[in-house]
Amino acid sequence: MIKNNKIIRLSANPEGFQNEADELEQEMFESAIPVQYTHSYYEDVSKGLYIGVWDTTDMIEAAGPYECDEFMWLLEGSCAIKNNKTGIKENVQARESFVIPWGYDCQWHQTGYLRKFFVIYDHPNETLPGKPTYEGIIKPETQPKRELITTEHPFGIELNSSTQKSNISYQDESKNFTVG
Repeated sequence: MIKNNKIIRLSANPEGFQNEADELEQEMFESAIPVQYTHSYYEDVSKGLYIGVWDTTDMIEAAGPYECDEFMWLLEGSCAIKNNKTGIKENVQARESFVIPWGYDCQWHQTGYLRKFFVIYDHPNETLPGKPTYEGIIKPETQPKRELITTEHPFGIELNSSTQKSNISYQDESKNFTVG
Protein backbone atom coordinates (compact mmCIF):
# COMPACT_ATOMS: atom_id res chain seq x y z
CA MET A 1 0.00 0.00 0.00
CA ILE A 2 1.31 3.48 -0.81
CA LYS A 3 0.77 6.46 1.53
CA ASN A 4 2.50 9.78 0.95
CA ASN A 5 4.49 8.08 -1.83
CA LYS A 6 5.84 5.49 0.62
CA ILE A 7 5.05 1.81 0.84
CA ILE A 8 3.38 0.77 4.09
CA ARG A 9 4.18 -2.76 5.14
CA LEU A 10 1.28 -4.45 6.94
CA SER A 11 2.25 -6.37 10.05
CA ALA A 12 0.05 -8.73 12.03
CA ASN A 13 1.75 -7.37 15.16
CA PRO A 14 2.23 -3.62 14.62
CA GLU A 15 4.04 -1.57 17.23
CA GLY A 16 1.62 -0.43 19.93
CA PHE A 17 -1.10 -2.91 18.91
CA GLN A 18 -3.15 -4.01 21.93
CA ASN A 19 -2.04 -1.01 24.01
CA GLU A 20 -5.55 0.49 24.05
CA ALA A 21 -8.73 -1.56 23.60
CA ASP A 22 -11.49 -0.36 21.26
CA GLU A 23 -14.44 1.40 22.90
CA LEU A 24 -17.47 -0.86 22.42
CA GLU A 25 -21.14 -0.61 23.40
CA GLN A 26 -23.45 -3.44 24.45
CA GLU A 27 -25.98 -2.77 21.64
CA MET A 28 -23.28 -3.86 19.16
CA PHE A 29 -23.44 -7.42 20.53
CA GLU A 30 -25.84 -10.19 21.46
CA SER A 31 -23.11 -11.62 23.69
CA ALA A 32 -21.08 -10.06 26.45
CA ILE A 33 -18.83 -7.23 25.24
CA PRO A 34 -15.57 -8.71 23.91
CA VAL A 35 -12.09 -7.23 24.06
CA GLN A 36 -11.09 -5.88 20.65
CA TYR A 37 -8.11 -3.96 19.30
CA THR A 38 -7.73 -2.15 15.97
CA HIS A 39 -4.59 -0.82 14.34
CA SER A 40 -5.26 1.41 11.36
CA TYR A 41 -2.73 1.51 8.55
CA TYR A 42 -4.79 3.74 6.27
CA GLU A 43 -7.98 5.78 6.66
CA ASP A 44 -9.65 8.07 4.14
CA VAL A 45 -13.12 9.06 5.33
CA SER A 46 -13.93 10.90 2.07
CA LYS A 47 -13.27 7.71 0.08
CA GLY A 48 -14.72 5.41 2.75
CA LEU A 49 -11.52 3.33 2.71
CA TYR A 50 -10.00 1.78 5.83
CA ILE A 51 -7.14 -0.75 6.04
CA GLY A 52 -5.74 -2.34 9.17
CA VAL A 53 -5.39 -5.24 11.56
CA TRP A 54 -8.04 -6.17 14.15
CA ASP A 55 -8.53 -8.79 16.81
CA THR A 56 -11.26 -9.95 19.15
CA THR A 57 -12.15 -12.39 21.88
CA ASP A 58 -15.36 -14.49 21.92
CA MET A 59 -18.46 -12.61 20.78
CA ILE A 60 -21.69 -12.63 18.83
CA GLU A 61 -22.41 -9.38 17.02
CA ALA A 62 -25.88 -7.90 16.81
CA ALA A 63 -27.67 -9.29 13.75
CA GLY A 64 -28.42 -7.06 10.78
CA PRO A 65 -27.39 -5.93 7.31
CA TYR A 66 -23.61 -5.46 7.00
CA GLU A 67 -22.99 -1.73 6.77
CA CYS A 68 -19.95 -1.86 4.46
CA ASP A 69 -18.09 -4.07 2.02
CA GLU A 70 -15.26 -5.78 3.87
CA PHE A 71 -12.44 -7.99 2.63
CA MET A 72 -10.71 -9.96 5.39
CA TRP A 73 -7.70 -12.25 5.64
CA LEU A 74 -7.78 -14.34 8.83
CA LEU A 75 -4.37 -14.53 10.47
CA GLU A 76 -5.40 -16.50 13.57
CA GLY A 77 -8.56 -18.23 14.72
CA SER A 78 -11.80 -18.95 12.92
CA CYS A 79 -15.33 -17.55 12.76
CA ALA A 80 -18.80 -18.37 11.52
CA ILE A 81 -20.95 -15.89 9.59
CA LYS A 82 -24.65 -16.71 9.97
CA ASN A 83 -27.19 -15.89 7.25
CA ASN A 84 -30.05 -14.33 9.22
CA LYS A 85 -32.67 -15.43 6.66
CA THR A 86 -31.68 -19.10 6.40
CA GLY A 87 -29.82 -19.67 9.68
CA ILE A 88 -26.95 -21.28 7.74
CA LYS A 89 -23.46 -20.54 9.07
CA GLU A 90 -20.43 -20.29 6.80
CA ASN A 91 -17.10 -21.02 8.49
CA VAL A 92 -13.79 -19.32 7.81
CA GLN A 93 -10.42 -20.52 9.14
CA ALA A 94 -7.00 -18.92 9.59
CA ARG A 95 -5.17 -18.42 6.26
CA GLU A 96 -8.47 -17.96 4.39
CA SER A 97 -9.79 -14.73 2.93
CA PHE A 98 -13.41 -13.69 2.49
CA VAL A 99 -15.72 -10.78 1.77
CA ILE A 100 -18.86 -9.83 3.62
CA PRO A 101 -20.83 -7.85 1.02
CA TRP A 102 -22.54 -4.58 1.81
CA GLY A 103 -26.16 -5.13 2.85
CA TYR A 104 -25.80 -8.88 3.53
CA ASP A 105 -28.14 -9.70 6.47
CA CYS A 106 -25.80 -11.67 8.71
CA GLN A 107 -24.35 -12.13 12.16
CA TRP A 108 -20.71 -12.73 13.17
CA HIS A 109 -20.21 -15.64 15.62
CA GLN A 110 -16.81 -15.79 17.28
CA THR A 111 -15.51 -18.53 19.56
CA GLY A 112 -11.97 -18.04 20.78
CA TYR A 113 -9.39 -15.52 19.69
CA LEU A 114 -9.30 -14.11 16.14
CA ARG A 115 -6.93 -11.71 14.34
CA LYS A 116 -7.39 -10.43 10.79
CA PHE A 117 -6.25 -7.94 8.20
CA PHE A 118 -9.17 -5.93 6.82
CA VAL A 119 -9.99 -3.64 3.92
CA ILE A 120 -13.29 -1.79 4.37
CA TYR A 121 -15.18 0.22 1.78
CA ASP A 122 -17.81 2.22 3.68
CA HIS A 123 -19.79 3.57 0.67
CA PRO A 124 -19.65 7.31 1.40
CA ASN A 125 -22.73 9.22 0.23
CA GLU A 126 -24.61 6.00 -0.58
CA THR A 127 -27.54 4.46 1.29
CA LEU A 128 -27.62 0.84 2.39
CA PRO A 129 -29.17 -1.27 -0.38
CA GLY A 130 -32.63 -2.65 0.28
CA LYS A 131 -31.48 -6.01 -1.03
CA PRO A 132 -27.89 -7.28 -0.99
CA THR A 133 -26.32 -8.44 -4.24
CA TYR A 134 -25.07 -11.62 -2.52
CA GLU A 135 -26.76 -13.84 0.08
CA GLY A 136 -23.56 -15.18 1.60
CA ILE A 137 -19.91 -14.50 2.12
CA ILE A 138 -17.52 -14.69 -0.82
CA LYS A 139 -14.31 -16.71 -0.54
CA PRO A 140 -12.12 -15.63 -3.48
CA GLU A 141 -10.11 -18.86 -3.53
CA THR A 142 -13.27 -20.95 -3.95
CA GLN A 143 -15.01 -18.79 -6.56
CA PRO A 144 -15.37 -20.19 -10.06
CA LYS A 145 -12.83 -18.75 -12.42
CA ARG A 146 -14.27 -15.82 -14.31
CA GLU A 147 -13.22 -14.45 -17.63
CA LEU A 148 -9.68 -13.13 -17.50
CA ILE A 149 -9.25 -9.54 -18.57
CA THR A 150 -6.00 -8.72 -20.34
CA THR A 151 -4.72 -5.18 -20.45
CA GLU A 152 -1.67 -4.13 -22.43
CA HIS A 153 0.86 -1.83 -20.76
CA PRO A 154 -0.36 -1.96 -17.15
CA PHE A 155 0.61 1.00 -15.00
CA GLY A 156 2.19 2.76 -17.97
CA ILE A 157 4.96 0.18 -18.36
CA GLU A 158 5.80 -0.11 -22.01
CA LEU A 159 7.49 -3.44 -22.53
CA ASN A 160 6.77 -5.80 -25.40
CA SER A 161 5.89 -8.63 -23.01
CA SER A 162 3.84 -6.69 -20.45
CA THR A 163 0.31 -7.96 -19.90
CA GLN A 164 -1.94 -7.79 -16.90
CA LYS A 165 -4.66 -10.30 -16.08
CA SER A 166 -7.32 -10.18 -13.43
CA ASN A 167 -9.89 -12.56 -12.05
CA ILE A 168 -12.56 -10.68 -10.11
CA SER A 169 -14.25 -12.64 -7.30
CA TYR A 170 -16.43 -9.80 -6.00
CA GLN A 171 -17.35 -6.32 -7.13
CA ASP A 172 -19.97 -4.06 -5.54
CA GLU A 173 -22.70 -2.60 -7.75
CA SER A 174 -21.01 0.83 -7.91
CA LYS A 175 -17.76 -0.87 -9.03
CA ASN A 176 -15.88 1.07 -6.37
CA PHE A 177 -14.83 -2.03 -4.39
CA THR A 178 -13.30 -5.02 -6.14
CA VAL A 179 -11.74 -8.22 -4.74
CA GLY A 180 -9.91 -10.68 -6.93
